[in-house]
Amino acid sequence: IYTTLRKVTESMSRLGKERFKKAIIIEYPRKGLYTIGFITNENAVLEYNGEIQSFTSVFIPSTPNPTTGYLIFVPKEDIIDIDLTIEEGIKTVISGGILTPDNLTSIKVKEKGEKNG
Repeated sequence: IYTTLRKVTESMSRLGKERFKKAIIIEYPRKGLYTIGFITNENAVLEYNGEIQSFTSVFIPSTPNPTTGYLIFVPKEDIIDIDLTIEEGIKTVISGGILTPDNLTSIKVKEKGEKNG
């Protein structure tokens, strides 16, 4: 199992580095529940009822197969920046939370406006 998980993690990490901009947390699928997501586009624009609105495209991967998941459009103010790399986020998702990075037990939530390193 370890070898298989490692290979999947490595391949997803390579894909993630090319496609994902950063790992984040959002309140999803409902208020009070949080999930790891990956920003894919920070400038998504949707027109709703004649109004143009700016959103961020976020991919929410499924566990244990992160190649499937959901694409959701999130208002920028609802995104919670975290101190977690894309690779760490992918490993956590693939393992269903079993293989968590040390900093996942105390994720640093960044203040609004603070840039991810």
